[in-house]
Amino acid sequence: MGARISISSLYSRQAEHFLSDWMFRKEEPQPQAWSIAYRAIERAINWYPVVNPNLLINRGRIHDWRDYKKQIGDPVAAESRLLALADYRRAAKLQPSWPYTWIDIALVKTRLGIIDQEALDALQNAFNAGQWRPDVLLKITETGVFAWEMLPTRGKKIVIASIDRGLASNSNTAGLVAKSLEQLEQRSSICNRSINEYAYLKKWCNRQGYADKST
Repeated sequence: MGARISISSLYSRQAEHFLSDWMFRKEEPQPQAWSIAYRAIERAINWYPVVNPNLLINRGRIHDWRDYKKQIGDPVAAESRLLALADYRRAAKLQPSWPYTWIDIALVKTRLGIIDQEALDALQNAFNAGQWRPDVLLKITETGVFAWEMLPTRGKKIVIASIDRGLASNSNTAGLVAKSLEQLEQRSSICNRSINEYAYLKKWCNRQGYADKST
């Protein structure tokens, strides 16, 4: 068993190297690079003696990155995104307290153009499991900004709560949350909601010159 884990780890590190490079560049991988990464993660999964949720997550992310630049709802990207979703779902069942996988589910469903009960539950689960983790709050904020126009009221409330906690977090996270907010063209729509209970978001809105309807 130890030998199988060691071999799996070698292939896993190879796949993670490619993922890290794609995330850094924020570019879709070249087909050859994607194929190498996919073969590596498949071997890592096959060599590991039991089902490993972390390996499933990485395989899902490799699928996800295949069509990273495609538009929301692009039919060409649907296959890779659905494969990613299947891996994320399986990983979430294996470790439901891990908030990052729930964010992956919400994000890939947004890219599929589907904001349904599952997507909203995923956002809520991510918040519940990681509401005191600055990086989770930032990821929920970034996902919410990306999906804002598609989100119903329930989803917007989860995102607003995450934004407020993110702004109240350490200075680095607060700065990144603010930067993410500034990328939202309709950011005034966040402030033009009832946000009296969100002191840090309300302060940010006031500094930006947005008047909210809660006063």
